Amino acid sequence: MMVAFGRTAWVVAQLFGNRLLLLVDANGIRYRDTRLEWGQIGAIGVPHKKTLKIIPAAGKARPLMIRHWAVRDLPALAGWLEDVLKQHRANLQGDSHADHG
Repeated sequence: MMVAFGRTAWVVAQLFGNRLLLLVDANGIRYRDTRLEWGQIGAIGVPHKKTLKIIPAAGKARPLMIRHWAVRDLPALAGWLEDVLKQHRANLQGDSHADHG
């Protein structure tokens, strides 16, 4: 009975609080109160059972630790984020080689 009440209270708090735990957008990744821009990300870590570490580039910021309760499938998220990171790096390289004259 108490477990059902606790889960119901948590769901209601999430719905009315409308607080996003994880946000991935064109600028970077935000998890809770920590944000890394795509240019600040060094690598996407190997997913573990309960965490996925987003590793910052050397000296940029603290790592982002995504917990299992924010995402149902951490390995799938890791693969997708790796692809998105590669696309952002390719776009940056393309822009740096473009002739803007």
